[in-house]
Amino acid sequence: MKILWRKSAITSLLELDRWRGSIELPPIAPYLKDTIHQYFANQDFTIHIPGRHILIQKMPVDLRMVLVFIGKSDPYKVFYRITTSQIEIFLIRHPHQNSTSMMILPIFFYYFQFPPHQTLRELSLRL
Repeated sequence: MKILWRKSAITSLLELDRWRGSIELPPIAPYLKDTIHQYFANQDFTIHIPGRHILIQKMPVDLRMVLVFIGKSDPYKVFYRITTSQIEIFLIRHPHQNSTSMMILPIFFYYFQFPPHQTLRELSLRL
């Protein structure tokens, strides 16, 4: 499967290196890009699609997030979309990195907004 790096992913890697520089850590973007590329290249998507569905403001709807560990550090969040022929990587974030420009919402919050006494069947009958 072809792996496509969006401009936003490359920009987020550069922002990550700037953030790491501000806390006096060495740059990691090239190594992180290679590691993420290998992670997706070695996946068999016919058996399992890794990650969970999420929503990010001003981003495509069908995004997924996986956690990629580099050594003993906290995991990096990788936001991607899978289509029939390619994987598009959109963003990479460290958990301690400020992400003021985006709001991440897990999708399950949207599925379970009905009262707990109602079943899915009752809801579908009302529609």
